[in-house]
Amino acid sequence: MIGILSSIVRPNQCAESVWTACQARAAWAGGSIAWVVLRDRLSALDANNKCMMADVLGETADRLEFTAGPGFGERVIFRELFLQGLTLSDFEDRTAGLAWTDSHVAARQELRDLLERSLDG
Repeated sequence: MIGILSSIVRPNQCAESVWTACQARAAWAGGSIAWVVLRDRLSALDANNKCMMADVLGETADRLEFTAGPGFGERVIFRELFLQGLTLSDFEDRTAGLAWTDSHVAARQELRDLLERSLDG
């Protein structure tokens, strides 16, 4: 994958916008900020494109000084919660009358993994 990354001349417009925002925030705060990038809606399948994207993201993380997070899987629970105006944190209160499923548990573990990676990075 190094061939793909070495052919990248500069970050795209979105990455430049994020980079500019991070620099402005760091200047305002008087220090640096931790930038965590993760992929969203990952399939459960191990497709070649998925592996290649993970490699490129890891190499780009080194180059642009951000932490590559583990990402979130494609889970129906996220769409269901969004439509109800809820988040995973709304399930902290088990008395809220919301039913727990295996999907909730798996999604919460993904969120924990992201937070641990962010704090370690």
